Amino acid sequence: MDRIAVSELSCKAKLDLLIEFIESLDGSKFRMLSWAINKDGESSLNVYEPIGRCMTAGCIAGWTSYLFSPSEPLCNCVGSFIASRHLGLESWQAEKLFQPWIGGDNIAEIDLSKDSALETLRRFRDTGEIQWRLKV
Repeated sequence: MDRIAVSELSCKAKLDLLIEFIESLDGSKFRMLSWAINKDGESSLNVYEPIGRCMTAGCIAGWTSYLFSPSEPLCNCVGSFIASRHLGLESWQAEKLFQPWIGGDNIAEIDLSKDSALETLRRFRDTGEIQWRLKV
């Protein structure tokens, strides 16, 4: 994706592309509890190589950074900021979207599946509300 073209996209257009991309991923390539998963299946919170380029697993923030900042190193401390900037999120929105368990919900009760993430992203795109589905 051309960096100039990306910088000209609206946040809504970026959300559309992100949703389409995550929809296309095999379920094993999406994991909300891991910034990125290396090719050996090991989770890492500080990945300093472009791990997404080998199409391993990642979360919403990780895949956002992969899509819209392909030359940036993928590490969670910088990547979450980069991802939130690309999606036009304020810090509280980024926390709610990327780490919904921080806001007080019990992590065991939140549905962090790919389908739930897509539902959350669509709701945010369409209404501005970030609300994760709870497990039943």
